Amino acid sequence: MKLIIHDLTDEEFTALDIADKDTKIFAAGKFAHCQGCFGCWVKTPGTCLINDGLRHIGAFIGKSDE
Repeated sequence: MKLIIHDLTDEEFTALDIADKDTKIFAAGKFAHCQGCFGCWVKTPGTCLINDGLRHIGAFIGKSDE
């Protein structure tokens, strides 16, 4: 699986015409920066403790090939 992490609108992303759109993550500008708490490693593996659009980013990164 190819993982594409971006902050583009759907229209901007579609305009890129990327052939392999296996996965796209779009947080619509509503996400918090990593706080470095390691909760995603220790308390809830693969899931960020911050409940936003990128909450499951760790799991997606772990499953991606590219």
